[in-house]
Amino acid sequence: MTACTAYTSELNWISNGTTDNDGDGCRDNSTEDPDDDNDGIPDTSDLSCPAGDVGWSPGALTDYDSDGCRDAGEDLDDDNDGICDIDGPGSYGQSILCVASPTLADECAKGNLLWSSTAITDYDTDGCRDAGEDPDDDNDEICDTGAAATYGDSNQMECRPSSTSTDECPAPTGNLGWISDQATTDNDEDGCQDSGEDLDDDEDGIGDGFDDCSAGTVGWTPSSATDYDSDGCQDSGEDLDDDNDDICDSGGSSSYGDSSSCEPSSTGIDECTANSGRLNWISIPSTDNDGDGCHDDEDIDDDNDGVSDGQDNCQFVPNGPLLGADNQLNYDLIHESVEEGDACDLDDDEDGVDDDAPDNCPRFDSALGWTSSPLQRLRW
Repeated sequence: MTACTAYTSELNWISNGTTDNDGDGCRDNSTEDPDDDNDGIPDTSDLSCPAGDVGWSPGALTDYDSDGCRDAGEDLDDDNDGICDIDGPGSYGQSILCVASPTLADECAKGNLLWSSTAITDYDTDGCRDAGEDPDDDNDEICDTGAAATYGDSNQMECRPSSTSTDECPAPTGNLGWISDQATTDNDEDGCQDSGEDLDDDEDGIGDGFDDCSAGTVGWTPSSATDYDSDGCQDSGEDLDDDNDDICDSGGSSSYGDSSSCEPSSTGIDECTANSGRLNWISIPSTDNDGDGCHDDEDIDDDNDGVSDGQDNCQFVPNGPLLGADNQLNYDLIHESVEEGDACDLDDDEDGVDDDAPDNCPRFDSALGWTSSPLQRLRW
């Protein structure tokens, strides 16, 4: 039925798509038609889309935010939070604007009403209200608190719990535009981006600047029993040089942690390793003569020849029984009862003539039990 008939309607105009949006015979933008799109919402209340789609009835399923704009096709922001439902930015109705979400979708398009997305209310601008609606305010896939959660219109969004039960870098300070991944971006999965944001990437309590294994093993607490040299590398399995003397605990040359390395011990193992070895020194010839991982001050056999330093006439030159049957000490033990190796023995056969005199018969080919003198030399 025509709503505006003779004697009541305006004259001198023609009904068309421009002048009569709903085709009801009543002139739009006048007192004649109070509802230009015939959606049941008066133009005075239908501020967003007064001359919008026709042939529909507003309701919770067709106009979620009750703004008079039809959700299907006409309304680009169904919950009126300022985030476009998809894509964006865009404008609709009476120049209503919306902006794009970083995901190019309002993740809560049919979400909370009567609020607007701002840096304070929606830190990650995903269209989900931080207070009560969004369990992952910075959208790094680490839940702000508590257990794993799903959210969004169809539970399409998800987050997992932090290793510390709390996102350690939440809104409004946490980095945006990244996803927590243990292998590449968030070693300890605490919600802080390793690059630039997290000062302790493995959550061991040792700052990255002092941690030789900054992106190392997680889930442990450093102590003298677990990290003997306090370098941030767990002794069990991660640290190949537990006392940090540059001698590997065992095995050959190795690299570990961020940029640490060690060399093999002369004996195949560090003879003074964790819980017993000296700390705060490096094995070099002047501190560890035999390269066995024991500081000479703590090593009772500095040349590792089997003769303790207190009995060794050559403390830093190997010449003991561990060197084989041809060593002078073995010769001495058998023939002389003078326990000296030849390395520091100036008279290997104890005949009173120094080896470099020269003694023409310095060792095994010489007679024993005599002392060189003019008379003795004449006898020979």
